[in-house]
Amino acid sequence: MQTASLMWTDLSKINFDVSKKLKSYYGKTLILQGDQDALGNNHPLVLATYFNKAQVKMLNECAHILWVDQMGKTISIINEFLN
Repeated sequence: MQTASLMWTDLSKINFDVSKKLKSYYGKTLILQGDQDALGNNHPLVLATYFNKAQVKMLNECAHILWVDQMGKTISIINEFLN
């Protein structure tokens, strides 16, 4: 956790922001989020606005580590997206 904190501190010092560059990507984008994630449900919705073809899928009874909490559902959603 300390490493992540240091990383975000350094990135904020240099005003690191790739959000404008993401709009130049026109491929499909899948954003998965657990409904019970401690980060809240707003982050994937905001992230989706930076992509042209984003799909947001929320997994019920799932927190931050999707493949642990809902492995079958996670794999199913990814397979559906890829096919």
